[in-house]
Amino acid sequence: PRRQPPTYNPRELLGFSTVNWLSTLASTGLLWVDTLLLGVFLSSADVGLYNVATRLITMATFVMPAVNSAFAPRIADLHHRGRTESLTRVYAVAASWNVRLTVPIFAVLLAFPGELLSLFGRGFATAAAVTVILAVGKLIAAATGPCGLMLDMSGRPAWSMANNLAGLIANVLLNLWWIPKYGIVGSAAAWALSLTLVNLARILEVWRLMGMLPFDLASLKGVIAGAGGTVVGLLVNRWLGLPLDLVVG
Repeated sequence: PRRQPPTYNPRELLGFSTVNWLSTLASTGLLWVDTLLLGVFLSSADVGLYNVATRLITMATFVMPAVNSAFAPRIADLHHRGRTESLTRVYAVAASWNVRLTVPIFAVLLAFPGELLSLFGRGFATAAAVTVILAVGKLIAAATGPCGLMLDMSGRPAWSMANNLAGLIANVLLNLWWIPKYGIVGSAAAWALSLTLVNLARILEVWRLMGMLPFDLASLKGVIAGAGGTVVGLLVNRWLGLPLDLVVG
């Protein structure tokens, strides 16, 4: 049989790329605007403390981009072939991998925030509360799975752009409100709350538009194991001192 030549739709491609670009800009702003606002209101020392805490959180989530990138083409393929049941399973599997691969590191961060920060210097331990707040926000994001990718890969990038823009605006407003009152702790709370709201919105949108949720038994097992590990770590932290508590923990 004669092969059909490929067809291209530049307008559709450009439209998707432009919306996705704006969404990425808003997402990047959500990650960095708190640091910029801290520089306006507080000292460079406070900004330094906050940046070290955020780097620890980045270390805990290094597997998430890899997992999400691996599942993205699979999500698009299953959606456009109409394989809803398989897509539901893939959505839950991606979320469970995010949870199970990140929970051990989050358990360490939640149990030993001050000890980990003190490795950078004694003064950095004062940012322990910031580390805990950021870790909780990012752990919630990991547990929601690739909900943003579900919207993008199903041809709904405008929804992702709206979510990210709303999260960015919320983050800016909360930072302007809380930084003067609570300093770096207020900024961390603003970021964690904004990220949580964005991911909750994504979950609800995927559920309403596609009838899918990212939660399954595997994710629940990971959360339970992580909670148990955190409790053990807190007990070790209480009974032992540096550096033995980190090694045993």
